[in-house]
Amino acid sequence: MFKGYLLKRRFYSIFNTQFLNAFNDNVLKNSLILLIAYQNYTLFNFDPKQMISIASFLFTLPFFLFSPHAGYLSDKHSKSRVVQTIKAVEILIMFCALVAFYFENMLALIVVLFFMGAQSAFFGPAKLSILPELLEPEELLGANSMFTTGTYLAILMGTAVGGVAVSKFGETPYKIGIVVLTLAILGFLSSLQIPKLDRVKNNNTAPRKNIIAAIKSNMAIAFAHQHLRYPIALTGWLWFFGSYYLIVIPNLAKDYMGAGEGVATMLMACISVGIAFGSSLCTLLHRLIRNYHIIVLIGIWGMFITNTINFLIYWNKGIHTEELMSIAAFFSNTNSYFIFFNFFIMAAAGGLFIVPIQTYIQHAAPDEIRSQVISSGNILQSALILLASLILFVFFKFGVTIPQTLLVLAVFNVFLLVIYLRNKLTI
Repeated sequence: MFKGYLLKRRFYSIFNTQFLNAFNDNVLKNSLILLIAYQNYTLFNFDPKQMISIASFLFTLPFFLFSPHAGYLSDKHSKSRVVQTIKAVEILIMFCALVAFYFENMLALIVVLFFMGAQSAFFGPAKLSILPELLEPEELLGANSMFTTGTYLAILMGTAVGGVAVSKFGETPYKIGIVVLTLAILGFLSSLQIPKLDRVKNNNTAPRKNIIAAIKSNMAIAFAHQHLRYPIALTGWLWFFGSYYLIVIPNLAKDYMGAGEGVATMLMACISVGIAFGSSLCTLLHRLIRNYHIIVLIGIWGMFITNTINFLIYWNKGIHTEELMSIAAFFSNTNSYFIFFNFFIMAAAGGLFIVPIQTYIQHAAPDEIRSQVISSGNILQSALILLASLILFVFFKFGVTIPQTLLVLAVFNVFLLVIYLRNKLTI
């Protein structure tokens, strides 16, 4: 099914570009998170849990600040040119990362992480809104399924490479900088293969310089279309749920599983594989069910049940104080396989949840504002990711345990399920 898409230059060029972008994002981000968690990279005496929350917050903040301008620029100019320009900027950012790693300057690394978030914020609307210009309408579901699968496989690989890089280059971190700079160059070269596209004619006005006013204006453009309001709002849940877990996992693995950084990396990788699997399953399920609403509902139920299981596993466990287990030692316990299976199913449910909604938005958004509609979703998603980081930062500050945070997430999931059952998505 996916082979046909890969053979089409109009698809594989943007697919490869976004794959490398997601890969590089996660090599940088997860390397930094693991350096914080296991080698005590910190600032201003924050503990590792708080520092990870801060790093996640700063990577996400640019999506909130710059998405209105990102959507406007993508609608205003040729989307292929926009993608190529953004990828050129990535090379400069990763060169700065190399310098920061060389001097082991944590403040500089945090600043680089912020700018990499900004680069991704500008790339997001362009990479999704370009698909309807490159593909036929009937190709969009399959393309989105593969796009999301590829993105999370890239996250998987980036997570794994980030973990290996910290293990191998923890004493010489500038080598991590060489890796991310090389990936940025490859991503730019891939973007040059995207077919040249003309800009879509529109009369869109530039966002205001005032950030709050720009955000309000962008949201108003998207939410003026009533049929887009609910799908845009739904997209935020997966990002809140996923970011919540990615912040929690390093400390869940260390403090409650008694496992080292290798197991934490594998758990993050397991989530990526699961979302990729769920995303790739969407096309097959749609052929069998012919109803996007049921697929989305399966996803919501799956996330709720598996998260509740995670809470039940750890709610009465104490903090692990002995030597951390290696990957081999961890998997010597048969219960470990169930833990990973549950994480996999939870992530697969997330893939089933997001792909039909994303496809609907691309179909339903008017051509002349498609990027701005997508950027409005990015604003909401980033706000919810920031909210997840803030909630967990406050929880950790006041001594809330990891299992208790999972219970809070389960309660949030119940509210989403009730809201969705009362407002079924018609797609």
